[in-house]
Amino acid sequence: MKARVQNCDQCRKLISKEQEKQCMECQYEIFGAIADDVAKATIAAVIAVFDRRKRTPEYIAKFYEDLLFVLDYPDIFGEEKLHSESTKDELARKYGIDFGRIKLKKRIKKRIFPTLQRQIGVLT
Repeated sequence: MKARVQNCDQCRKLISKEQEKQCMECQYEIFGAIADDVAKATIAAVIAVFDRRKRTPEYIAKFYEDLLFVLDYPDIFGEEKLHSESTKDELARKYGIDFGRIKLKKRIKKRIFPTLQRQIGVLT
């Protein structure tokens, strides 16, 4: 016996919601992968600067371990404290850092978009 769909609109809504959920999950995975890649590239650049300034391998290894410690255990310092505007403001005042100078969008577009095009065929 064949099942008949009584209400096509309801069926379309269910399919649409499932597709929307899958799309959101995919976008989250892509964003996470890009965020990880940007973080890794940034950390590599900082370590390269340390290397060019002749920092010792021990100094660089300690910096990296401290960085991983902060990334792995944000609860120790308080999740909000590490990512809050007040923390950036405090560091800016203390060390004269202008966080407004950090602009990754152009670099990301130049480096990431071609990779996305090749990998998943988007942005054509």
